[in-house]
Amino acid sequence: MSRYVGRILSLVAVLCALCSCKGGQGQPSGPSQRDFRPSKAPAMMTEQSDIVLYLSEHFWDSLWDVSDKWLRDSSHVSGVSYASLRDQMSSFMEICGNLPLESARRSMRKLCKDAVAHKTNDPSLTDFEVFNEFIELCLFDPNSPYRNEDLYEPYAALLSECEYVGPAGREKYSRQAAQCRLNPVGSVAADFSFSDKVGKIRTLHSIKAEHTILFFSNPGCEACKNIIEYLRSERKVNSMIASGALAVVNVYIDEDIESWYNYMPYYPEEWYNGYDHNQIIRTDELYDVRAIPSLYLLDRDKRVLLKDCPEPVMYDAIQKL
Repeated sequence: MSRYVGRILSLVAVLCALCSCKGGQGQPSGPSQRDFRPSKAPAMMTEQSDIVLYLSEHFWDSLWDVSDKWLRDSSHVSGVSYASLRDQMSSFMEICGNLPLESARRSMRKLCKDAVAHKTNDPSLTDFEVFNEFIELCLFDPNSPYRNEDLYEPYAALLSECEYVGPAGREKYSRQAAQCRLNPVGSVAADFSFSDKVGKIRTLHSIKAEHTILFFSNPGCEACKNIIEYLRSERKVNSMIASGALAVVNVYIDEDIESWYNYMPYYPEEWYNGYDHNQIIRTDELYDVRAIPSLYLLDRDKRVLLKDCPEPVMYDAIQKL
């Protein structure tokens, strides 16, 4: 299954409520839509690290307005449309990317607690449910350009114990949080064996290189082709592979081995191309491969630097190696 960045983009914002004239002055005829404005750091704050941390913790503060003048439906949170929220997500992710991971995770916990407090303040409002769906689509959906399981895990973990999501919701969020805990950033990636085209068995941890790109791919997958073409054409990638500084471990984890063999001429010979001969990566849940392609970046000790990251994130990281 190829990734198609579209599920979030297909959520269309509802039009602003029409206004009517009354007594010579325009009055809103009902709840209205509004633009989202992220919080700004206090002027007295001068340390860059403090500013970034403050912005991550308070980015969404202006969202939690209980006023009845705002439009609320399946595409709005306190009058702010999915489209407006989506437009701000890249800024929020950039801020989190400039923090230590655990600080960014604390900001996600605070965000979830703010959403719960908003629900507690007025249980009749739908903002809590709609915002949870938005966060799930952005950070957990395998097709999202913002996906980041390390940031989603603390949010889902709190929801798994939240009274407002109901038993089925708690079970869902508990399952998602568990998925996110597989091979998190900073952990040593789970080892596994794979077979190459001539039947030689290798293991992930036996590959020696300063950095390893772990690439789960499928034959004929269009997004996989694009990644292969990018890596094949990058002079830096080829130079690092030649020097032994970088290895690409390209693994097929499904069952149609004949198709994989037929596709072999398309894979670069200097890569470690193999298939999951034991069929355990999915069944043993060693990796949470919810969609193909899936990219990881590992260091020399096979510690996870990037987990199932969007392609642009991987490409940017490669340029910084």
